[in-house]
Amino acid sequence: MNETTQIIRKLDKLIFSFTVLFLLTLTNSIFLNQIGYYGALLFILIRFAFTKKNPFPKTGLEIPFLFFIIAEIISTVFSVNHSQAFRNLLKRFLLIPVVYTMIVAAGDYKKAVLFVKIFLGAALITILAYIAFAYEHFIQQLYRIESKGPSPFQYVMTAGGLISFVAVYYFAFFLEYKNKLKFKVLFLTGFLITILALLASYTRAAWLGTIAGIGIMLLLKRKYVLLSAIAAILLLAIVLIPNESKIRFYSNGKDNPELVKVLDTQGRAYEVTLKNNIAYVADYENGILIVDGSFDTAKVQTPFPVTSVTFWGEKLFAKLVDGRFVLWNAVNDKEFQFDTEFVSPGDTKSFAIKNNLLYVNDLDSGLTVYLNNQNINERKRFPAIHDARNISVSKSHLALYNLNEKNIEIYSLDSLHLPSGLNGKIHLEKNYVNLWIWNNRLFADNEDGLYVFNLKDISRAPEIIKEIRGVISIKKRDNDAVILSAVGKIHFVAGDDEGNLREVGSYNLKFKPSSFAINGKRLAVTSYKRNRLLSVVDLYHTTNIQRIIQWETGLKILRDHPLFGVGDIDMQKLFSMYKPYYMKENFGHLHNNYVHILVILGVFGFVVFIILLAKIFKTDFTIYKKSISGTFQAAFALGTIGMFTAFLVSGLAEWNFGDHEIITMVWFSLGLNIALHKTSESIGKSS
Repeated sequence: MNETTQIIRKLDKLIFSFTVLFLLTLTNSIFLNQIGYYGALLFILIRFAFTKKNPFPKTGLEIPFLFFIIAEIISTVFSVNHSQAFRNLLKRFLLIPVVYTMIVAAGDYKKAVLFVKIFLGAALITILAYIAFAYEHFIQQLYRIESKGPSPFQYVMTAGGLISFVAVYYFAFFLEYKNKLKFKVLFLTGFLITILALLASYTRAAWLGTIAGIGIMLLLKRKYVLLSAIAAILLLAIVLIPNESKIRFYSNGKDNPELVKVLDTQGRAYEVTLKNNIAYVADYENGILIVDGSFDTAKVQTPFPVTSVTFWGEKLFAKLVDGRFVLWNAVNDKEFQFDTEFVSPGDTKSFAIKNNLLYVNDLDSGLTVYLNNQNINERKRFPAIHDARNISVSKSHLALYNLNEKNIEIYSLDSLHLPSGLNGKIHLEKNYVNLWIWNNRLFADNEDGLYVFNLKDISRAPEIIKEIRGVISIKKRDNDAVILSAVGKIHFVAGDDEGNLREVGSYNLKFKPSSFAINGKRLAVTSYKRNRLLSVVDLYHTTNIQRIIQWETGLKILRDHPLFGVGDIDMQKLFSMYKPYYMKENFGHLHNNYVHILVILGVFGFVVFIILLAKIFKTDFTIYKKSISGTFQAAFALGTIGMFTAFLVSGLAEWNFGDHEIITMVWFSLGLNIALHKTSESIGKSS
């Protein structure tokens, strides 16, 4: 054996080792994954230098790939930010060789099969770990707080997409691969585990992609009965979990409130406030619903869905889902005339009305205090008080939770009820703290329970009420506090001058509430349930509203840069210039592959992009049609069609083409699909 042969064998081992690292980390570590990819590619190139033989076979995709890179280059030339566009062009260019790296690394059929098994096995282990994190997420009631799943390995939308792809592959092997029964059971078990994780991710785009991927595989296999059964299950999931919105009125009893009246609303009852025995309900798209003591109703129309309602002095005050605040003047208790609308300087996370002032907490621009509800231009800015997620105000104190530092910051208020100085900080290791100030006590709720601090001495160790978790709100009733938890339990709590608390009564609502208000002899509790599947087509769903505004804003940008786009850049700066004035958040992408490509590459680049996608789909489809039915290679080919379909459909609501982990998976699956096909043909079988 000569020296060159020994070097080539060592290089082959290194290529294999780095490829295995790449496969093991596809679903859990972008850092290690890219080490695996670039390591394998580097040693393939070194091997090429020794053998002088081009290891990269033609795939038929070279021309579409070339034109896509040309479109990226042209858009970079015409870009509004050349340096950023060039960096992203480089990223796209450097990831495309994943396709060819997989083809070369899988040099023979057995190795290609082994790569599939390593990928599926490692992915399943990652997904089992994800389910464990999701369980903790559920126990800590973070689904209610965040409305999304956990992000232990990557951002949750990315996690949902990756889990979706794995689910499709497991289903493909269950559907196509004709092997022993125990393997069928194994693939079905893997599929069910991934579906559980997919549901736990709470990502609707990934759900839609999975349904589309499974659907096209069933169509290709002509499994019409199974397809109909899955459609029936989805229909049942929609029918059996109907949308619901209710306001329940109770007598204000300390130990056992009695249900007096239940009203169904036409919207979704987000929040309720009580004034003069009249309930004012933020009923989202239905506006503000007003219910008097006789349960007669009236409405105040809002210019956009409303999420919060209260009073600022004698004026009705509401916060809309798009970030706007609206004021109405009272004609009487049930009639109101529009006064004004306004927005705060930054990204509003919470607000409080106290001392006849409006305190608005913006994550980025800090605290703004509005001094006069007759003139919203009278305000004081406190930019140093920032990075806060939650805020609570009393006559003498202002408290907020700084999520970055995990500190509760407590400020004293001066004679004008404005922040005058930092009293102190309380560090809590756990996140997601909601705050309420009542009777010189600061309530801080997180996953451990309800912390109660004495504001007269914040250095004093807090009382921790572990039985009360997931607090939605705390209200004052006479000298007591009334606490509503997310599990649907109302706690009546009294305290003495020393800061000691005791529960004097409780009541189990037996449903999950969204808010409550208590006043005199009246207790009002709102609740709403929305079918997560139906929310996909709900134009008023919060994230759907955001996406529609993003797409509309993107099309405005396109009108000014129609042919070659603005370049492959982060969209935040441009988005801020074109978005509606009331849209607080700036987005770096447009949550849609097709709209985003139109904007960054223009009409020319968009046409090239669609041709590339069509060519990839045709390549996968051709490979499947040439495969021998029931073989391992056919199963992977079928799964690749399903996975690519899932990617295309999810891309209707996500910029997953620009997601590093997602597009790496797309190029990997394409390359390995081609490798399995070529190596199975070379040995004259696929088994």
